Amino acid sequence: MNEPDWEALRAFHLVAEAGSFTKAAERLGCAVSTVMRRIDGLEQTLGLNLLHRAQAGAVPTDVGKTILESIDQASQSLGQITRQARQFHHFRDRQTVRISATETAINDILIPEISKLRPKFPNLLLEFESSNALASLEFGETDIAVRLAKPHQLELVTRKLTPIRMAVFVSAAQLAERDLPDVQLREEPVVWIDSGLGDIAENRLIDQLGIGENMALRATSVRALALACVHGEGLALLPAYMGRDLGLIEVPHISIPNREVWLVSHPETKRDPVLRAVRQWIVKCFEAIA
Repeated sequence: MNEPDWEALRAFHLVAEAGSFTKAAERLGCAVSTVMRRIDGLEQTLGLNLLHRAQAGAVPTDVGKTILESIDQASQSLGQITRQARQFHHFRDRQTVRISATETAINDILIPEISKLRPKFPNLLLEFESSNALASLEFGETDIAVRLAKPHQLELVTRKLTPIRMAVFVSAAQLAERDLPDVQLREEPVVWIDSGLGDIAENRLIDQLGIGENMALRATSVRALALACVHGEGLALLPAYMGRDLGLIEVPHISIPNREVWLVSHPETKRDPVLRAVRQWIVKCFEAIA
């Protein structure tokens, strides 16, 4: 049996994580046909069926899930080599830090506070990647990640950030002449975060609140949901600061838990003075919106 190609293994990992050949191709910067060809070749090399393919996407088979565990372990080891080499060359004068976070965290929480970091590191190049996937961190492409769920990988260093207060909002147009207590979540159209972001708290709330049949619109962008709410498309679950800034009306009798957020990094970067300062800056950014 030939050794499997690493690019094919990575393509399989991304398809399994995203549940989509298209999204995996976007991450890899190649055509969907290339991703499919790599995975077909991988399955032929291993003599195994790794994915269940359907029009709605792709999910790993049982044996595919086992192979994924091995890929995770291998990617950690290979990524560590890259990170150690980078640390060796840039420990003292590191000029680039890559941060992976959701679009909302980047635009609303981190970008507005950059001026507080810049005086200490005037030559620092900050690179932001909009994502909620840990793959970029595991493959050594990102230095620091802000995630909506606590990672299970024990080798990663995690820190719980200040939670974001969440609330359900309604537009004045949708409220019309009614009183706020008359607004019931199960009786209204709602706009909600897309299921593609995975097993995050917002998606688990759909079943808990019984609103699966009320969906009028779904999007991966929280800002898009907020604007849809502004235009009367439905109730929206939003960070409290965002709803207030857009002039939406909070529905106070619908109780929503705060959004937990996690800061994730690699253990070998703990002593890097620049990365340590950036991590501390991120912590303060989240404290500022409390």
